[in-house]
Amino acid sequence: MALESSGTMSIGGSTSGRSINLELGRPATQSSNLNESDLRSLAGVPGSGNQISISDFYGASSGFSETWATGGYVSDYEISGTFYRAHLFLNPGSFTVSDSQLSSVDCLIVAGGGGGGCANPSSGHGGGGGGAGGMRNETSKPVSTSGGPGTNGVYPVTVGRGGHAIKDGHPDSGDNGAPSVVVLDSPYSVTGGGGGGSRSTAEDGDPGGSGGGATTGGEAGGSTSNGNPGGEGPGSGGAGCGGGGAGEAGQSGPGPSGKSGGDGSPNNYLLGLPAPNPRNFYAAGGGGGAHDTGNGGNGGAGGGGGGGAGGPGTTIGLRGVPIPNNPVHVGKNGLQGTGSGGGGGGNNSPGDPDGGGGAGGPGVCVIRYQIPSAAGTAKATGGVISFSGGQTIHTFYQPGDFNASSPVTAKVLVVGGGGGGSSDSGGGAGGGGGGVAYRTGQSIGTSPFPVQVGGGGRNTTAHTTPKTQSGQPSIFSNPGSVITAGGGGNAGAFLNSDPNSGNGRQSDSPAGGSTGGSVSSNQAHPGNSPDGVNGSTTHPGGIDVVDPGTAWGNNGGNASSGSDGDKQGGGGGGGAYLPGGNASGSPGEAGDGGDGARYTISGSTVYYGGGGGGGNRGPSGSTPGTGGQGGGGNAVSSGTGNPGTNGLGGGGGADRNNGTLGGSGIVIVSYPT
Repeated sequence: MALESSGTMSIGGSTSGRSINLELGRPATQSSNLNESDLRSLAGVPGSGNQISISDFYGASSGFSETWATGGYVSDYEISGTFYRAHLFLNPGSFTVSDSQLSSVDCLIVAGGGGGGCANPSSGHGGGGGGAGGMRNETSKPVSTSGGPGTNGVYPVTVGRGGHAIKDGHPDSGDNGAPSVVVLDSPYSVTGGGGGGSRSTAEDGDPGGSGGGATTGGEAGGSTSNGNPGGEGPGSGGAGCGGGGAGEAGQSGPGPSGKSGGDGSPNNYLLGLPAPNPRNFYAAGGGGGAHDTGNGGNGGAGGGGGGGAGGPGTTIGLRGVPIPNNPVHVGKNGLQGTGSGGGGGGNNSPGDPDGGGGAGGPGVCVIRYQIPSAAGTAKATGGVISFSGGQTIHTFYQPGDFNASSPVTAKVLVVGGGGGGSSDSGGGAGGGGGGVAYRTGQSIGTSPFPVQVGGGGRNTTAHTTPKTQSGQPSIFSNPGSVITAGGGGNAGAFLNSDPNSGNGRQSDSPAGGSTGGSVSSNQAHPGNSPDGVNGSTTHPGGIDVVDPGTAWGNNGGNASSGSDGDKQGGGGGGGAYLPGGNASGSPGEAGDGGDGARYTISGSTVYYGGGGGGGNRGPSGSTPGTGGQGGGGNAVSSGTGNPGTNGLGGGGGADRNNGTLGGSGIVIVSYPT
């Protein structure tokens, strides 16, 4: 940008257009004088013998652009007078350098956390907590408009998924998290967290970035150079041990109560994260599950999932909001975007059916660099703050508070979590996309307004009765006008006759979750709607209209048995704008997920609430479904399907083996800068 052509001008200061230091890309408080060569070059008065004055800088420009690079969620912030721009990646993508003056970046890389182990269905012993994903910092790495693997200024970013949740009765340890990789001058990678110990009275945790916690009598999971080991199994008591975190090892010890996961490690690459991560910790270990009447172990600081409790308990989550389909004995999921481990499953008595382990939290990558000044001044705190097109944008991908210093009139987008995709020998069905609510002209006062971001529905496994869960609602609690979007519906599956309706009214907002697809003769499951609307009909919205006034959920597609058993297919999950596709017995194609709705509130055109693709019976004679626009996961013929995209509320894609997680929702608030 250029300096202004008149008015007050100074060497220092924090006002863009009037600060010479900022125009040169220096910290506002840097000591400078007019005779420095950089200042003379900017003023167009070379040579130390030539007279120079402040007025010579009117209209001068250093050539710095407003946009240095693109990719991920973008946020500007200040630390002790130095301004930074951070690019936050919650999903795979690319960091693209668009200004030749950007020459180096710093990078935080966190891999996916390991899933918690399940409780032993025979003895009731608690499962071990999942280990945190590996975490590393890289500083001053060279970048350019002609760098990267393709020498075109594009640098690939891979964000590792968290380890899948596992059900009670699973014979193995929790699922390991996936690695995260950022390719700059060379690939920089970290290993996913190890899964927690399961089932056996001597089950070891798996090694990983940080090791998973063991069950009673088991060995702790080992760690890499980017983590710590999990807790060692106690000799008695039946409790699961905590998973290792980036900052410390998981806890061990006897007794019926689960042990705490190791704390994560602090990092300031992205300040202003909302609660429950106020200290900017990442990569925490999951808590161990309990035995008998013990309590579940606490997740480590930084987003580790708590262990499941042993005795009776509540299913109350953030700010007193009920958590449907989340029994107290089930280990809690690691927090999204932290790479933290999932909690181990707890058990009240032998044979308890609800002692599954929680999923590991997906990882995160943050790339940052210095800038002359922030692009604007926010009128509120909360979420990740960015500036685009004259708007200040607060993006909540975790729960927190929106707190304005003065009243604002804003646009608000609320997207619920997507439903989980199912597994089945017939291919499974796609999970429904999260419901979407959008309002303009929303008056917001100065009191703190709670924001709840719905998580995606749990996946199923091939080791137990196929079952998925609906996504959770997202809520913006503005007094007198609460805005709520329901979670997407779980997918139908063989042997599953327990649909989840989730009809507890929580607001006056008309955003029901989309319905999951069906498998064979089983019905599709309604979305987790906060106001009694189950996404059973097509509601207003506009995929071809930018910023439609309201978008709702839609039906999932029907399954088909087909004349040939190999041509059976599951229905696609409903999307926020379009219904899920029906499967066809001939030629044997599974249903595609319905498309989500399109909005520009983030500063670019983005689809939200896409349904997951339906699965096919086998690799021969049939085709898996494609996820809908808006983060719907693609189904696969074999192996593990693609989860819904986090931050978009996409439904999980189906498969034949494990099923998939739905993507977490998001809340975005935008007002004039």
